[in-house]
Amino acid sequence: MMTLTYKSLSYVYGLPPAIRVKDHSDPEVWARNHLHLGPSVDMHIAASIQLCKLKDYWGSVCESKSPDPAYIDLAIETLTAQCDSLVAKWFSEEAPPPGFDQEAEHVLKWSILDFIFIMRRYRLEVDMDDPLRLDACLAVASQIAGELDVLAGNGELEIMQDTASCMTAALVNLLRKVFRRATRSQKSNILSLLHRLLLSHVGVSQDDSNSATAYVTRFLRRILSALGAESRRSSPKPAIESTILDNADEQYDFFAQLGLEEFLEIPEHVTQSEGNDEQYWALLFSA
Repeated sequence: MMTLTYKSLSYVYGLPPAIRVKDHSDPEVWARNHLHLGPSVDMHIAASIQLCKLKDYWGSVCESKSPDPAYIDLAIETLTAQCDSLVAKWFSEEAPPPGFDQEAEHVLKWSILDFIFIMRRYRLEVDMDDPLRLDACLAVASQIAGELDVLAGNGELEIMQDTASCMTAALVNLLRKVFRRATRSQKSNILSLLHRLLLSHVGVSQDDSNSATAYVTRFLRRILSALGAESRRSSPKPAIESTILDNADEQYDFFAQLGLEEFLEIPEHVTQSEGNDEQYWALLFSA
């Protein structure tokens, strides 16, 4: 039914039934030639197609047989720079693009940042002990947290439902995975980011325990509790961190220093929903 509706609308407005990325070398030019259909919609499509083109190229890089590591690094650097250019172009406060509603496009901005995160995660997983690669991931994670703050405030985080759950869970899983290998400052950064993500979702979930944001909230509570236990155990550190910090880190109470002691224990309502939560995440990632 939705397909028929889209085809009917495309016929009414004289548009193709589907927009293929490869059909438009410059989607912004195409959009500006159709502003009579609704400037904000057309400019959204233009920005989205530009992002899709970059994602398509990354897909071809990943699908290539035995790609050279140097080639992948170059592709990541190039695509990241192009993503940065997209953010600078479409979300410039000094020179906003005509017809592009920046305040209504925070989901798109999150999508661009998420793509950067995906590529930086790919590079990090090649060498999990490289602190500079982890710093690069944490930097974009901080930007994503900022966008989630905005989306939680304007109601779009709740509207995104399972899409937001998947994107947030992927970010949280990486933060959980790298915690043991992180330096002291990186660990503090990771815990602060997780707390920030939690606060964004708590404010949206309210009393609805079955909303997508509620599932993410409980997931974050479990992650924070697990990291609380882990932070009290000795963990391996990268070689570049000094011996003094290595020894002191074993006695360093990250949760106390960050004022996060209340998150060391898992609340009863989170424990009671464990079975339901497992089913939600299993269904979500099996789709």
